[in-house]
Amino acid sequence: MNHIVITGGAGFIGQHLLKRLSQLDCEITLIDNLSNANKDFQNTYISFHKVDIRNKDSISDIFKCEKIDTCVHLAAKSNVSDSIINPFETFDINIKGTLNVLDACSKNRVDNFVFTSSAAAYGEPKKLPIPEDHILDPISPYGFSKVAGEALVSSYGKFGNIDFLMCMERVKH
Repeated sequence: MNHIVITGGAGFIGQHLLKRLSQLDCEITLIDNLSNANKDFQNTYISFHKVDIRNKDSISDIFKCEKIDTCVHLAAKSNVSDSIINPFETFDINIKGTLNVLDACSKNRVDNFVFTSSAAAYGEPKKLPIPEDHILDPISPYGFSKVAGEALVSSYGKFGNIDFLMCMERVKH
């Protein structure tokens, strides 16, 4: 049986993913600080840890104790306007937090890692629909933090202990 951890699992996308994964034969663990929790979030049938991904020691302990096979990393500070007002917090959460999660995965031999990026990584698109090979030209700290997250995932693919890493397609909303 696979054991999947979802960071940011109490958010909108996390809750939809949880609903789908709960139909499969797998064990699920959620990590979320509840700052962006979906109003319908209920912790009734899963392992849940109320932890901020910036807390490196707690993240590492969860991965060590839970014996995770796959990590779906959704946790992020995703408000573009907030990222302009307070870029330091956005970078701290989205870059340092992603690094903490990748490090915990690498140290605990998590086989699979899925990272969610954003169309904000493209900035103002030159054509629609946006092709995957479109130049990355973010215009907000949030978009930049997602590009940096992709770079971290790529670097862990080269030297980390994670067998399969994937960046989810950047979808323009």
